[in-house]
Amino acid sequence: MIQVIENYLKKHEITVADVAEAAVISESTLRAVFSQLVEEWTIKVLNGLALTAFSDPGEVLAELQPRPVRYVSDREKQTIQFFHISNQ
Repeated sequence: MIQVIENYLKKHEITVADVAEAAVISESTLRAVFSQLVEEWTIKVLNGLALTAFSDPGEVLAELQPRPVRYVSDREKQTIQFFHISNQ
């Protein structure tokens, strides 16, 4: 997770100190949080990142934790990724 947050901070030209100030959290606590999975973060951390990056907390979460891609097929309905395939 550390590399992902480092990339995010660099992309938005912000520092851990900036986020810590916006979130009203100590830098050392914030660095410890950043070493955890995003699912374990509090909304306070996401809000701090969003305030500092002039973004929405939902957008921050989507950028840091993209949705996984699932392969879905249904033989009976003849669909792949919910698209109907007419030829068997």
